[in-house]
Amino acid sequence: MHLINPESLTECFHELDKGKAVGIDGVTKIAYETNLERNIDQLIAKMKNMAYRPGPVRKVLIPKEGKPGATRPLSISNLEDKIVQKMMQKVLESMYESLFLKCSHGFRPGKSCHTAIQALQKHLHNNEIQAVIDIDLKNFFGTIDHQQLESILKDKIKDPKFMRYINRMLKSGG
Repeated sequence: MHLINPESLTECFHELDKGKAVGIDGVTKIAYETNLERNIDQLIAKMKNMAYRPGPVRKVLIPKEGKPGATRPLSISNLEDKIVQKMMQKVLESMYESLFLKCSHGFRPGKSCHTAIQALQKHLHNNEIQAVIDIDLKNFFGTIDHQQLESILKDKIKDPKFMRYINRMLKSGG
């Protein structure tokens, strides 16, 4: 939690895309920025007192590309929750990024669907392949066992406040 301070949260705020959808509270990035220093100070105070709680998410269904009529759920968090999520992401990446395989592309810095496709094309071009399997895991993230995830995280994370916030975020759906 010592990494969460006004400077780091302000940096996270500036990294958010101003054109993204707003959460249930209706607060836009532009509106939040009008009193940014005060808003960040209030958020830090809430977090230090363990009074910060992620808000409910706005659920929307978005079309699945390449599958006419198919949709997937998307949870849209409030702006402050997005700031905190970005900060948590940075802390977790600093701890776990070096452990992941180079061939893993999902939700990693400098990696994307495009880099995964490029790696696949290179592998297919350089190797004799018998079969390619496409799997669409329905609601994968919604089915992760939170107790097992917490157990894995506790191996590296010794800060109980940080873990409490991780658990709050998991329970909020964001």
